[in-house]
Amino acid sequence: MPRAEDAVPPLTLLLYCIIMIVTAILNSLSYKKMLNAYKSQDPVNHPHNYEFYVNELNVLMYFLTALGIIYYKKHFTPHGKHWFNSQTFYTRQFFNMGLLDSAAGFLSCVGGAFVGGAVQSLINQTTIPMTLMLSKIFLQSKFTKRQNLGALIIVLGAVFSVLPSFLHPPDASSRSSTTSTGVVVFLLSVVPGAFSNVYKEYAFKTSENSVDVYYMTTWVSLFQITTGMLFLPTQSLKALGGIPWSEMGSQFVDGTYCTMGINARPGDDCEGAGLILLGYVVINFLYNIFSLLVVKHGSASLSVIAAAVALPLTNMSFSAKWLMGRDYEPFDYVNLLSTLVVLSGFILYSRSDAASDEDPDLWTPRTRKIETSKPKGKTLTLAAAGGSMAYLRPRSDSDPTTPGYTPIMVAKMGKGGTVDRLNQSMQGGSYG
Repeated sequence: MPRAEDAVPPLTLLLYCIIMIVTAILNSLSYKKMLNAYKSQDPVNHPHNYEFYVNELNVLMYFLTALGIIYYKKHFTPHGKHWFNSQTFYTRQFFNMGLLDSAAGFLSCVGGAFVGGAVQSLINQTTIPMTLMLSKIFLQSKFTKRQNLGALIIVLGAVFSVLPSFLHPPDASSRSSTTSTGVVVFLLSVVPGAFSNVYKEYAFKTSENSVDVYYMTTWVSLFQITTGMLFLPTQSLKALGGIPWSEMGSQFVDGTYCTMGINARPGDDCEGAGLILLGYVVINFLYNIFSLLVVKHGSASLSVIAAAVALPLTNMSFSAKWLMGRDYEPFDYVNLLSTLVVLSGFILYSRSDAASDEDPDLWTPRTRKIETSKPKGKTLTLAAAGGSMAYLRPRSDSDPTTPGYTPIMVAKMGKGGTVDRLNQSMQGGSYG
C-alpha cells in the first residue's frame, strides 16, 4: 500500500485513474493525427519526410519545458541552488540515453506515419518481450514462466494484427492505412526503445548519487536533439522517405510552413498541423503527470489495471469518427481479436509475483539505488502509440519516474557485473 504521506481520498484516486485512462487514449489518438498531418498524402509521387522534422521539434519543445522546470526549481524553491549544485552530470550515460531515444523516436515517427493507430498500439506492446530479452542478455534478469508465456502471447497477438498489411495492399484513399514497410520500420523502433528502458533503469539505480529526473530529462533531451541529426542522411533510403540529398535541408523549412498550416509541397495536407502538434504535447504532458499520480498515491498495480482498460478503449476509439475526423480508421475484427490476445498476454505477464503490491520496492523513488540479492522480473505497463505506458516516445523515455520504469531486480550489481557490462556494450568504461 502507498506510504501514509502519499494517501489521498479514494474518490481523488479514482479521479486520477479516470484522467489517466482518458489522457492515455487521447495521447495515442493525437499522436497518430499529428503524424497524418505531417506526412505526405502521396508518398509515391511526392515523397517528403516532415516526420523527421516534427520529431526533432517535439523533442525541442520537451527540452524547453524541462529547462523551464529546472530554472524554477533552482531559483524559486527552498534550497534550490543547493539542489542544482548537488546534481551529477553523467556525460556518457546521458549521451547513450539520448542516442537510443533519438533512434526510437525517429523510427517511430517515420514508420508510424504509415501504420494505423490501432496497429501501433499493439506493436508497441512488443516492448515488453523485447525488454525481457534484453534484460536477460545484458543484465542477467530472471523471469517467471508466466512472464515468458505472457510475453510470447503478446508477440503472437502483435504478429496477428499486422498480417493483413502484408497480405493485402493498403487502401490508398485512407489517411491511416497500414503498409508493410511502415510496419517493419515502426517495429524496429521497439529495439532502441526497449534498450533505452533497460539502460536507464539500471544506470540510475546503481549510481552512487541520486539524479533528479528533470535534470536528467533536460540533458537527455538535448543529446537526443543533437544525435537525432545523425539520422538525417538515412532519409535518402526509400523505406525511410526516399528524400534526395539536395532536398533534405528544405524539409525543415517546408516542415515549418506545414506547422503554420501552409502546404509548401505537392502532397501536403497541413491544415491544423501546428494545433495538432501542440495538442499532442499538452496531452502527453498531462498523461505523464497523472500516470505518476496514480503510482504515487495508488500503486504500480493500479496503473497496470488502468493501462489494461485503456488499450481496448484506445483501439476502438480510432474507429470513432467524432474523435478522429478524417483520420478515422474503419472497425477491424482482426484488430479486435489481436487486442484481446495481446491483452490476455499482458494480464498473464503482469500477474507475476514480482508485481505484487507486497513488494516494497514498488514504492521507492525510481532513481534510488536498489540493492538486493533476490532477482525478480520486470513489471511493465502497456504501451500505446505515441509513448503511452511503455514510453517509446522521447519525452517519456527520458523520465525514469514514469510507471513503465518499475524496478527490475538483479542478483549481481557493481564492477564487472550487470550495469558495467551494459555500459561497456554501449561505449566502454564504467559509470561515473
